[in-house]
Amino acid sequence: MSGTTINFHQLHTKYLKNFIEMGFAVTSYKDDAVGILSARIVSLDQTLNFPESITQLQVDQDRYEMFKKPAEKVDANCLSRFIDPINAAKQVVINTGSGDNFWSNYELHASESAAISKLNSIYGNYTDPDGLYSSRDAAPALEFTGLGTLPIAGNFSAGIAVSDANGGAGVLAFDFNPVVGVSTVAIVKNVTGSFSSGVGNTVYFGGSAYNNNDGIKYIGVGRIYQDVAVMHIHPKLEPPDPGTDDIFGNSSNVLLTTSNKGVGFANTFYRNGLNTSTSSPSPNLDTFVQSTPAPPLMGEVFTFDTTSGASQNTIITNNKTTVRNLRVGDPTSNSVGVGSFNQASVEIKKQKKSHAVNIWSGKRMRVVATQDKAGYQAAIDILSDPSYQD
Repeated sequence: MSGTTINFHQLHTKYLKNFIEMGFAVTSYKDDAVGILSARIVSLDQTLNFPESITQLQVDQDRYEMFKKPAEKVDANCLSRFIDPINAAKQVVINTGSGDNFWSNYELHASESAAISKLNSIYGNYTDPDGLYSSRDAAPALEFTGLGTLPIAGNFSAGIAVSDANGGAGVLAFDFNPVVGVSTVAIVKNVTGSFSSGVGNTVYFGGSAYNNNDGIKYIGVGRIYQDVAVMHIHPKLEPPDPGTDDIFGNSSNVLLTTSNKGVGFANTFYRNGLNTSTSSPSPNLDTFVQSTPAPPLMGEVFTFDTTSGASQNTIITNNKTTVRNLRVGDPTSNSVGVGSFNQASVEIKKQKKSHAVNIWSGKRMRVVATQDKAGYQAAIDILSDPSYQD
């Protein structure tokens, strides 16, 4: 775990001393080099053959399980009582605030700031306890007025690249199928740069030139990612790898799931998958916690007219409240948020970790003792061979 330092030499020395003392010390031996080494081998043999069931290793294995089982239950509760319901509520919001809902309750905004303000009023600001999105755009709505032979008829699919001579670039958020004489808009998301408008402006849809967008308005687009719990795992510690001295090697951050509950250490909950820390508690847009896998994208939501779409807005508001209460608790019902259970897991896993380290140490000492025995025997063979002494 980050911030943890172990002096492996001291640890080996401590456990090897205890390991040998569990055997029957040999104090009578031939007073020469071969005799001393032979006595060491006898002591190691006695120790290696000592029943594991009555050693400190077995005690640590039992105590590790004593803490791992409740850690599994707390992790399972974090998922089933908090994280899974949060993400289920988010899915309802995604289904409600869809592109179809935008077109049914059509509304454009005169500025980027107005579009973002409406996005926040519907879906919550990402910095607030009820905020639902992790990434956002004020997506330009390129307007084409139906007049005479304009706009030119065409068929352009959602996802196609869009750009203009002013340096704006993005992709179509929805299919764009202009009809001659009918006013329409092309909505562009994932924008870099700025789009312009005017009679002389040229817009390119997948490389095809298209003239005369005569205005720009905006809609808000939010991308919703899962809320996640992330924990730090040491694959050489759980389960212990006695063949290595580096039990914290190949450590990584992983998402808590039903398949890995109980393992790992230092569980941390991340709203919307956005990274935070003790020194930087406020999240930043598009800055996700580093984990394997990355926090999953769930879908997109769009601003809409909340007057004509009042029922849809109510559904979203109710689910925002659900998400907020699951995250931080509901004082009116004395219910706690996910943070309480997450911290409970942290505390239990601290205790589990110390026994996991001791288990590895005990197993590692058996490997070291076996290697030492082989080294002692090799030295005896050399000392007993006259050819090395002549």
